[in-house]
Amino acid sequence: MKMEEIRFSVIIGAYETNQLFFKQVLESVCQIGWRNMEIQVMDACPGAGIESTARVVCGEDYRLHYHKVHRALSMASVWNEGIRVSRGDYLIFLGSTDCLHPGILQYLTRAIKEDPQADLIYTDHDEINDGARMNPKFLPGLNLELLRHTNYIGETFTVKRQLFASIGKFQEKLSFAFAYDFLLRAATSGKRLRHIPTLLWHRRIYDLPLHSYEVREALQKSMREHTVVAQASLHLQGIPATVRSDASGEYWHVEYEGGDFGAHHRDVIVLKEEGVRPLGKRIQEKLYAYVKQPDVAIAGGKFLRGFGTTVDNCGWICDREGISYPACYGQSVFSPGLYRRMVIPQDVMAVDGGYCMIDAKFFRRCGGFDRDLTGRDRMLDLCLKARAGGMRVVYVPSALAFRKNRELLSTRESHDRLMRRWQNTLREGDPYYNVNLPMGLDNYTLP
Repeated sequence: MKMEEIRFSVIIGAYETNQLFFKQVLESVCQIGWRNMEIQVMDACPGAGIESTARVVCGEDYRLHYHKVHRALSMASVWNEGIRVSRGDYLIFLGSTDCLHPGILQYLTRAIKEDPQADLIYTDHDEINDGARMNPKFLPGLNLELLRHTNYIGETFTVKRQLFASIGKFQEKLSFAFAYDFLLRAATSGKRLRHIPTLLWHRRIYDLPLHSYEVREALQKSMREHTVVAQASLHLQGIPATVRSDASGEYWHVEYEGGDFGAHHRDVIVLKEEGVRPLGKRIQEKLYAYVKQPDVAIAGGKFLRGFGTTVDNCGWICDREGISYPACYGQSVFSPGLYRRMVIPQDVMAVDGGYCMIDAKFFRRCGGFDRDLTGRDRMLDLCLKARAGGMRVVYVPSALAFRKNRELLSTRESHDRLMRRWQNTLREGDPYYNVNLPMGLDNYTLP
């Protein structure tokens, strides 16, 4: 496949869109030096001067296709019309105030060549405010549990055309959560989502008058829509849960039902090392609420250290040499962490074996712990077995534990054995940790 054999369609929707921001969005797209692409401008803003702005910015650019969209119910309607008129192999949906990196299509082409089965591709991004770029969002690979709690991907992503025939288009009845609904449907339908760990689009932010009734009403409606979409997705999968908003407005709480732990305690294995003390009530119920899900093998919580004011770990990250590090080590328990890493449940490479819960059927099926491994290698090996079997390992921040003594380190012989078994997997990197973030004890900090 040659570089420009892939045809891209960039769909720019204008729906209640600021003309100045639209101009800057379109300028960023026109700067992309790619011949085999089309720029689909979908205008649902009567009287806003979108057409004249597009003609001035693009000039005689043959890639520009302008369309007037009538009776649009929401931006989802505009994007759906963009799907209908576009002819690209891959469609890039661009938020109405977002800008693209000029080299994005080279990165996308490389990813498609490496992984032609990818149905949806998303990338890292940052923010633009008054012309300054800030707040880089270095994202993980597909993280289903995290996605259930927040749209960490955003509203700018690339979709293979065939995906719409499989899972449908955007839900036009949704005003705010249509992108999130589409991403959830793709992730829970077994479709392949691929992540490019590079800052390839920029989200424009501007100061909102939060005291304004209209702004507050819009933010509240957005949160309601997102929680309803998350709840409906879980219901379709047969997972009992209640979804409620968080005061931060950045994520929502998914509370799974684990109250039946007492009747099913034989279905799981609870690990507890000497010197580890669980904190709080109903911790086993909280962990069981995750392990009872058919695709979850292991669930573990947040470990505290010292006087209980700093974090020992929020699960573990792993480098390409098989060395694991405690996530968010030494950070304050009063902080949510970078990208709210410490407070949002999510899939992780490994959890702390000092106190965790394991699905008993999975444990027997995979052969349990390797007795020739020591220290953290033993738990990492079990978590890698879970991933190899298509199951998840979940970090549960509400399940707190305190470790009095540090766990023993692995021996050299143990680590060599682990690497012989998992070298190919580990060399691919930790899928839940971004390569742009520092590896080591200072993880989950911006470089």
